Order: sequence, then structure tokens, then C-alpha cells
Amino acid sequence: MGSAAGGRAGSPTGRGPGRPRHPWTDSRARAAALSSFAERGLAGTSITRVAEFSRVSNQSVMLRWSSVDDLLLDAFAELLGRQAAPYYSLPVRGYLVEHARAHAALLLGEHGPALVRLYATARTARFLAELDERGADPRPTAVGARIARAVTAGDLPATVEPARLRATVDAAVLGLVCAARRVGSRGTPHDAVPALVDAAVAAVRATAAGPKPRTGALPSVADILAVRPEPERPERPGAGRPRDATMGRRLYTAAVEVLGAHGWEGLTIGAVVNRAGTARSGAYVRWGSLAGLRADLAAAMEDAFPEPDRALPVREYLLEYGLSRGEVLIGEYGGAAAQLFAVAFARPGDHAEIGAGLVGRVTRAVRDGELPATVDARWLRDALDGAVFARVTAAPPSLPTQELRTALPGYVTDVVDTLLHLAGATRASNGRSRPGVP
Repeated sequence: MGSAAGGRAGSPTGRGPGRPRHPWTDSRARAAALSSFAERGLAGTSITRVAEFSRVSNQSVMLRWSSVDDLLLDAFAELLGRQAAPYYSLPVRGYLVEHARAHAALLLGEHGPALVRLYATARTARFLAELDERGADPRPTAVGARIARAVTAGDLPATVEPARLRATVDAAVLGLVCAARRVGSRGTPHDAVPALVDAAVAAVRATAAGPKPRTGALPSVADILAVRPEPERPERPGAGRPRDATMGRRLYTAAVEVLGAHGWEGLTIGAVVNRAGTARSGAYVRWGSLAGLRADLAAAMEDAFPEPDRALPVREYLLEYGLSRGEVLIGEYGGAAAQLFAVAFARPGDHAEIGAGLVGRVTRAVRDGELPATVDARWLRDALDGAVFARVTAAPPSLPTQELRTALPGYVTDVVDTLLHLAGATRASNGRSRPGVP
């Protein structure tokens, strides 16, 4: 019976209990948050945007999560929790195959681009460390423990380091997925996973020599400026204020900072000139449009990439290439390079110019018999770029840059040798070639 105020009995506020909460409300909000993060990153994701795209009211979202960071933490924790752990009692090879297949399925799924975007911000995103603290992704610990048990039981050689093998498998899986998403790639990641696991074990247990750690300066914006110098234009008497000789440096520095902080969608002329402290006219004179800015910056970053000497043997070329990619990722514009990788993953048809030199070198190696005829040059480029990206971004955010740089040659050697084994570039113990990628 209603109260004197007209409310319903049993309601402390005098109002009715309202419509029951829809069971799909939380999942819709989480899915919208992940989609927004994949497209616009952390800076471009807001409660209002999530509410708009999920068709859930702002109030409902705010009642469930106190901030967009909390919402994303919950969304990623739920996403990572979907990957069921393999049965611990499986033989170690079967365990690793099931783990790798589940990881590939996650990356190939609807929210794979959001995961890659998360990895792209790995060394700067505060909430990534919070995910670790929550134990939201139990896979690294569980997989490492299973490998350690196999080493103790003699199922794997005593020289195999559990963390190293796990990270190599995970990195190679992302490489495999990257190659599968590109136009014209062959086969499916799931078909190749058993061979990938065998290749990773073979690479990690081997003692093949890798490149030495590099010294000197890491890649910087100065390298981009070297390939995009300020154009020389004659001064005209009485033409007004002298041209600012630092304009190009300020614009490119601002552009890589904006891309690293806000991602591809956040890279706008307004954001760049605001950070650079310059007038819009200077940016429009240089780039003409937003499309011009984005195309030029992506091309400049690739032009500045220190490609190895193509006269090197193909394995050494790939090692030096991977090392250079890794050093770019930990250098001054590493955040921008990681974001560019993330957008190339989300839009497989874009940025085909990345790694063109490697495609040419591998194509020549196949033609000259240095690599088997089954090796696809574009596949190897995409797989190597993805694997190096995954291996570098998997390093703990707390690891100092110099320590990461020292460890980088070992990371790169593991993934290069894994992919060469997988692609059929090495000989099995019986003298027959390993099968190429299906």
C-alpha cells in the first residue's frame, strides 16, 4: 500500500525500486570502453563516450565505476580472464600449444586491437601496473610455473629459462597474428601454433650467437629531423618577420609527443601546434592538411629507421633489423612508434611501407637460395615486427631503459630464430627442412 507521499511501501526514499538492472549493462559498457580505447586510447576514452556508444546512461556507468580508469581496468581484467588456462596435467608441449592458441584467439578477437593498444602504452600506462597488481592476467605466472616443472622433470633441457620461453612464445604468437591480419598472408595462426611452440623451444635451448648490445645514443627526434630538414628558402627583403629556423624541430617534436601520448586519432594539427607553441599557418604550410601531417610523420619515422646493411647474411640482417626496431621502441619517440604499430595492427591495409627494406632483402634471399622458397617475405616482415613489439613491450615498466637495452639483443635473437625455424629456414635433426608456414 502506498505511503502518504504516494511512494511504494518498502522504499526508503518514498519512490519505487525502479526498473531492474539489465544483466547486459556491465558487459555493454565494458565492450564500449575497450572499443573506444582501441580507437582513441586512454586520453580519448571518457565515461560520456562509453555511455553514448553502449547506450547505457552516464549515471548507470558512474554508479558502477568511479572513473574511466576503473572501467578500463575492469574491462581488461574481464577480457584477460576469458582466456582459460590449459590443463596443468597436460604434457608441456601440449600445454604450451593450448596456451598459445588461446592467446592467438584473444588477439584475433573483437578486442584484439585494444590489447595491442594496451601493450603500446606498456611503459607509460599506470593502469597496466595496476592490472598486474590485481593479478588480472594470471597467465605469465601459471605458464612460467608449468615450464619450470617441465625443466625439473627433465621434459625440457635444464638450460631453458621459464620466463624467457614463455615470453618468446607469446611474442611469436603476436607476430603470427600480425602476419595473419595482413593482406595476402597465408594460413591461420591456429594451424601454425604447434610448429611455433617447437620453434620457440629450439630457439631458446640453442646457443646461437646474437648481436652485441649497442652503445651510443638511442633513436631520437633528431633522426627524424635529419630526413625532414627545414627547407631552405631565400629571405625576401621587406617580407615581414624573419622565418623561425626552429619551426620544423618544434613541430616534429610536438607531433611525435602527441602521437605517443594520444595515439593516431589524437594526432591533429590543433594538438600539434598547441604543444609546439606555433601558429597553425606554419603547420599548414608544411603539411597542408591533417592527412598530410599523419602521412608525413609515419613516412618520416620510417625514413629515419636505421636499416641494416643489405649485404649482411640474411640471419644477421634480420637480427640487426629487429635490434633497430627494438631500439626505436625504447628511444625518444618509442611511444609514437608503438602507437603507429597499434594502428597498423588495427588497420591491416594501412602503412604497407613499414619494413619495405626487409621485404626486399628476404625476397633476394629466397631467390638466391639463402632461404627456402616457401618463405613469404611479407609474412616474415609482419611476424618479426609483431614479435619484437611484443617482446619489448612485455618487459616490466619498472625496468630501467639501459637494462632493457642490454637485454634487447637476447630478446631479438630468440624471436628471429623462432621465426626462422617456423618459416623453414633451418634444418631438422634428420636433415630434412622443417615445413614452411602453412
